[in-house]
Amino acid sequence: MYKALGAILLKIKNMKNKIVLIFALVVLFSIKSFSQVKSQNNDIWFHYVGKNMISEKTSFTLEATMRYANGFSEKQQWFIRPSFDYKFTSKFTGSLGFTHYETYSYGDPAMNKITSPENHIWIQGVYTHSIGDFKFIHRLRDENRFVGIAKLNTTSGDFEIDHYEYRNRVRYMFLANYALTKVDDKTKLFAVAGDEMFLNIGSNAGKTLLNQKTHTIHLGHIIDGKRIIDEVLVSVFKNPNSYTGENVVEISCHGSIYIQQEIIQLFLRNGCRMATAGEFTLRAFLNAKLDLSQAEAVADLIASDNEASHQIAMQQMRGGFSSEIAKLREELMNFASLIELELDFAEEDVEFADRTQFAALINRITFVLKRLID
Repeated sequence: MYKALGAILLKIKNMKNKIVLIFALVVLFSIKSFSQVKSQNNDIWFHYVGKNMISEKTSFTLEATMRYANGFSEKQQWFIRPSFDYKFTSKFTGSLGFTHYETYSYGDPAMNKITSPENHIWIQGVYTHSIGDFKFIHRLRDENRFVGIAKLNTTSGDFEIDHYEYRNRVRYMFLANYALTKVDDKTKLFAVAGDEMFLNIGSNAGKTLLNQKTHTIHLGHIIDGKRIIDEVLVSVFKNPNSYTGENVVEISCHGSIYIQQEIIQLFLRNGCRMATAGEFTLRAFLNAKLDLSQAEAVADLIASDNEASHQIAMQQMRGGFSSEIAKLREELMNFASLIELELDFAEEDVEFADRTQFAALINRITFVLKRLID
């Protein structure tokens, strides 16, 4: 996940109390979102940073943020983040800190079912260097996260925070600062742009379907907003071990036509589309999971109306025809190589290919091809 930042920060220094106050109004445009279908976000952040010097190299930092989604129409998240910092060199600072988050239920579809708490214990290193009026910042943070997990209360029908799960995440952020105004060779106003990358670590990094093991089945609910459509089983098949050779998720719901249509329409509203006729088999063929005869056998299997046609289609789909033809081809290629060898030694009157075996091979090929055709 990447987060593009653009901001103009006003930096006010109080040299007497050695407090640095940074107040920022950050407006984010055109953020890519993989969990919500959005072409553009207009998010507003209020951010505070206060640093108190304890000694020449040690300091205490307090950060606080309030974020709104789509202007001020939806609360997105707030957090508070105290930390202790130690300046090892003029360019490198290490920190140990704690963060408490509250993430609201916002967006369509909502990323969280209810307001969700999260606590982090983290350690980070910050490396800073300058080139002219540009200052470059590299920050690497290792976060030990304790995430509140919401579960459905079957009695009340509401979601509640049931327990906390441990997850580990590494964040790398790069920032480029440019001094806009300086007074006495000290920057008073600067512009900043950068990027941040998040890397979840471990199998419990986040219980999404994509980070579950292949060929597993999971029990859960299909939810539209706060409305539960159905309790379902979701089967996960990861590439290349799936029918199409791609990542595949299959949903098993109750046999109501209404429920099926509600689930399909929910997916269509969130960016999915209906597969075209034969598309899954086409993808399997393009990904070399099926050869042409096997792909054709899928249609024959669907159209089979008796035991004989069913068995033939099943044998063909399982590669029976293909394997037999492959064996015959291999025998023919071996025999052809012997004939070519004889041609190389034609003047020596040497015979490498047994004509009797060749005639038997031709008869066997004729028999097999006739059986396959019939």
